[in-house]
Amino acid sequence: MKKKSLWAVTAALAAGILSLGTDVSLQAAEPETVVETEAEETKGSETEASKIQENEKQDKNGEYFGVWRYIWYDNTDYALSNDLMFMPDGTIFLADVPEAIQVGTYELSGGKFTMENLPEEVAAQANSITGEFTPLVKSDAATYKLKSEDADLYFQNEEEDNKLVMTVDATDETDPLAPKSIQAATAFLKLKNQDLFLNKLLQDTAWDIGGKVLVISSDGTLNLDDGAQTGKFTVSSNEIKFAWDKGAAVTYMPEEITEDSIILSNLEDDSQIITLTRNADISMPEADTEAETE
Repeated sequence: MKKKSLWAVTAALAAGILSLGTDVSLQAAEPETVVETEAEETKGSETEASKIQENEKQDKNGEYFGVWRYIWYDNTDYALSNDLMFMPDGTIFLADVPEAIQVGTYELSGGKFTMENLPEEVAAQANSITGEFTPLVKSDAATYKLKSEDADLYFQNEEEDNKLVMTVDATDETDPLAPKSIQAATAFLKLKNQDLFLNKLLQDTAWDIGGKVLVISSDGTLNLDDGAQTGKFTVSSNEIKFAWDKGAAVTYMPEEITEDSIILSNLEDDSQIITLTRNADISMPEADTEAETE
C-alpha cells in the first residue's frame, strides 16, 4: 500500500502524480536479485568501457528520449510509480497525468543522470534520485517478471533494447533517534507507442526545413512560411501525419531524434527523408489565460 508521497503538493494540482510508494500489484523482488543482476551486467573492465561508449553514443541519437513505464520495484514504500517522459532538452515530465507536468531535469553522461531541479517538497524527502540506462540482459526477464505478451507494449529485446533503473536515496526518520539510509530501485521499460512524446516534442514549436519555417501550434495547426501553406498535424501509433489544406496528407515515421532536430522518413517512400531543426529565434505565443481569470 502507498505509505509515502514524494510529489504530494503537485498531486493537489493534477489527478495523479509520481509518488514515493505504490498501491499497484507489482511484485517486489528480493534485494539480492538486484545485486546479482548488476554484477552480471558489469563483468570486466573491457565490457564496462564498451558499454559506456555505446551509452554515450545513444546519448546523442535519442534512444533514451520518450516515455518510460515502471514495471518493477524493490521497495514498496519508495517505488516511483508513474510513467516518465524524457525530453531532448533535458526536462523530465510525468506522462500519465491529464497534462504532462515537469518534475525535474537531467543531463546524460555515459547513460547515467541525476535528477535536478526537483520540486521543493520532493527535494525535502529524497536526498537524490539517480538513473541509469543499460541494455537488457537475459536475467532481466526473470528479475522484472517480463511477459511475452507484453512485447507489443514495451521494447524488451535482450541486448537490443534498454532498461532504465532509477534509485531513490532517502533517509527514513520514522525513529528520529535512529535514522536509516534507504536506497530503493524502480525499473522502467520504454513504451513502443510514443504518441504522447512526439506530440510534446513537435507541437508548440517552430522548425526550420529546407530554408522555410514550419510552425506547429499546440492544437496541431500547421503554418508553413508565414501562411503560404496551412494544415493539420496529428500523431497516431508513432506515425506523424501532415495534412495540408492545399495539398496532400503525407505520413512520416521518426528515424532519429537529437536535442535540436528530428529526422523523418516518408511512410510510403522511405527514400524520402526530411529533417526538422528547431528554430530558437521564433518564440511561440504563450497560452491565453485571460478567459480563465475572468
